[in-house]
Amino acid sequence: MAYFAPIQEVATSPSLGALLGSTCSWDTLNRINEKLSGGMGNVIFGASNPLPHFNAFKNTMLENIQKTTKVIKDAIDYILDDNSMRPIDSHEALEAGIPARMYEPILTYSPIRKLLDEGKIFAWGIEPKQLPEEDRWGRFIANGRLEVKPDTKVKDIPEHLSWTWDTNDPEYSFEDVEAVEKTRCFIDKFLEEEMAKSRRKDFTDYPRYMTQAVSTKK
Repeated sequence: MAYFAPIQEVATSPSLGALLGSTCSWDTLNRINEKLSGGMGNVIFGASNPLPHFNAFKNTMLENIQKTTKVIKDAIDYILDDNSMRPIDSHEALEAGIPARMYEPILTYSPIRKLLDEGKIFAWGIEPKQLPEEDRWGRFIANGRLEVKPDTKVKDIPEHLSWTWDTNDPEYSFEDVEAVEKTRCFIDKFLEEEMAKSRRKDFTDYPRYMTQAVSTKK
């Protein structure tokens, strides 16, 4: 007659997968728990007290499921909410597409606006006259900010910081302004790289190239 040592007598216990295969139903687990809880010292899979181990296992699984669900939800929101303000701060973000709400903050940035005036970029079909003359997003970024350089003297630092708003300003949040600032920092790097090339990619129509047309505007 074959003899099988109880699980609690061996040095190691088999894994859940070894006992049940790659998958099993809750009914199967419940039946095993009911069998083992009666007259076997509440031993489940080699544990003298199964509840803490089971709870730890359950919590770990639930935490991973919740994290995965959040990542998927954020990805879906990112794709579907194409008109949200988000930083275009990498080539990957540029390839993913620029939301319409970012058009004005990008086109009114002076290096890009210069290219638009010269007729060198696509600019989503927007004409210079359709844009506000002021770079108001630059003003939003500068609001309440003090630029201190290494050679700045204490006497040159103003006593008060200032904020400027206009009744025609669009609604925006701190996150919107931060997204625009990060985008403009990336634009500087992008243009520095592209202007050194004979064929220059268009930030507003990436990965296509800028046109060679020059505006005749005087």
